[in-house]
Amino acid sequence: PPIKASRNVAAMWAAWADYYGAVVPSGAHKTAAAIGPAFEAFAVGMVVGIGTLFLTVALCTSVSFRHPNVVDVICLVAVCSFAFCTLTQRKGLWRLPIGLNGLLAIVNGMLLGSHCYSSYGYFAQIYAKSRIYPNVDPYQRAASVADGGRLVFAPEANVGVDKAAGYLADDGVMYCAAPILGIDEPRRVEFWAVGLDCCQPSGNFTCGAALDKHARGGAVVFGGPGARGGGPLTSLLVALSHGGTATAREEDAVERAKFEPARRKAEEAMGLVAKGPDEPVLVRWVRVGGLQTLSRDYTLQEGAFILLCTFVYACLSTPIAWLTGRRASMFFKRREDVYINGGISWDAPRWG
Repeated sequence: PPIKASRNVAAMWAAWADYYGAVVPSGAHKTAAAIGPAFEAFAVGMVVGIGTLFLTVALCTSVSFRHPNVVDVICLVAVCSFAFCTLTQRKGLWRLPIGLNGLLAIVNGMLLGSHCYSSYGYFAQIYAKSRIYPNVDPYQRAASVADGGRLVFAPEANVGVDKAAGYLADDGVMYCAAPILGIDEPRRVEFWAVGLDCCQPSGNFTCGAALDKHARGGAVVFGGPGARGGGPLTSLLVALSHGGTATAREEDAVERAKFEPARRKAEEAMGLVAKGPDEPVLVRWVRVGGLQTLSRDYTLQEGAFILLCTFVYACLSTPIAWLTGRRASMFFKRREDVYINGGISWDAPRWG
């Protein structure tokens, strides 16, 4: 009869609901229980790794100029802390992801921080702190502005683009030098505008704003920070590249020496009566407005570099963070099973 059939269908639906209502949530719970600890450890490892890299690069770049020893101590303490977490990984679910991802991040952070400081951070600081000299006469003694970082030349100053010279070095780079002149013919040249791959072997100097008639600013050429600052690995990198330690003044001398053949060549071609100074001032010719924003421009490049490094590291470190999280969760899952099978209820500690 229809009534009996409807009762059978209702009973069948009730039985199905009772069974699958219990089985499906149980299966989902087991799946979540298996994935949950691994994802939790993975998330912790990712956050620690990304945060450590960002902070390390920022610390090495921004603080090294004034407090290099403080940066070295902080980095070394962090390395020891992450190494301790890795060695004691069996004492907590989070220790292996924190330790391994933290170590990977801080080592890469120190390498990238050293490069960022040498390329951007040091110059942002040195141009911001160094003295600016206004109304510089191109024929005054270079030693009178020896502590300057930004020079604003007198209105009559100009770059002798046709009296420039280029020297092709062994590294394939054309080093260019052009005299900064005044109204009268010079007896000696104290200031030189320089650049890379922006001139011919003789004349045609187009470096920076040399062709801009309104430009009369000079950003003094600095070599770099040497072995001081940039994190604990800077000294090692400088030793490997230079065969020993180097100071900022030695780096300046090395940078000036690269342009010396071109400068001497231009000096001889001009037939100057008096020999130039042993340490002439080399500048990059820019507009005066460019001098005002020079430090800010380097700071912006520094920030862009740090953000780019952090993004790339986050992408590349994701598999490592997942593997460490998965390995840690599997170890503690097996350990938990041993405790449960032995009749002891045990829950893995997250930190220790």
